[in-house]
Amino acid sequence: MFNKTWTDQENLKIADESAPDSRKQTSGLRSLDSEYLDIRDSIPTGLKLVREYEEARELILKVLGGTREDWNSYRWQLKNRVSDVEVLKDIIHLSENETREIKVTGRQYRWSVSPYYLSLMDPEDSNCPVRLQAIPSIKEYMGEPGLEYPINLGNQAYPPLVVRLYPDRLIIKLTNMCSMFCRHCQRKRDIDSRDVIHPMSRIKEAIEYVRENDEVRDVLLTGGDALALSDDQLDYILTELGNIPHVEIKRLGSRMPCVMPQRITPELCEILSKHDPVYLNTQFNHPRGDR
Repeated sequence: MFNKTWTDQENLKIADESAPDSRKQTSGLRSLDSEYLDIRDSIPTGLKLVREYEEARELILKVLGGTREDWNSYRWQLKNRVSDVEVLKDIIHLSENETREIKVTGRQYRWSVSPYYLSLMDPEDSNCPVRLQAIPSIKEYMGEPGLEYPINLGNQAYPPLVVRLYPDRLIIKLTNMCSMFCRHCQRKRDIDSRDVIHPMSRIKEAIEYVRENDEVRDVLLTGGDALALSDDQLDYILTELGNIPHVEIKRLGSRMPCVMPQRITPELCEILSKHDPVYLNTQFNHPRGDR
């Protein structure tokens, strides 16, 4: 059995002998990141843009007829999602060509943007990364169709809200409703022209399917956006899944922490804490949108 105790002097000697190689590796890694390091200090991030955000918020509230109290309400944010290009033009600059292209693309792919996420956009820059995630582009309409999405393949007889591609995990699509319809969404072809939260009878049918298939250990609640449901609805669904012994992982798919953070209320946090472990899958795609 190897039980040598290294002395401080021996440790220092080993560290000194390995130092040249580690310094060379570090230098190599830094060179890979040199482009970013050169411009790091010039990249605007959320904390550096507070005044700009505040000015945008006041303009949006004026256009939509809201108050600062309204701004902090996720229900107001949901109700006042912007999906009319004429309203959008009052908030960010759009050329005539951009206006026309949004109308054309919007006839094929639904779009709407939360007031909060609109406030993060550069109103003058059509290439603003936050804007590109939210505002339709003619490239969506004119692009090549690409490969068929795998979820549409096969004829398995699953309940209507269940999507299952793997033996041990599945998706329950609770709604088609989102706080913002991201332009990069892989399900945007499936989004109807109106918001729908599926009836509890359908949701119960999906939960019962999970209960009957004990190889399923991971359930993702999504849509649309899982947090579009009410606190009571989420509490019920998570309770039912938590009562199924073979369900080890419960996940919520939501982009609201990024595009409508008002939804993350103390009441919601209290409910989620009852169902530990539960995981929230989200995404922040650019520092400008990370406040």
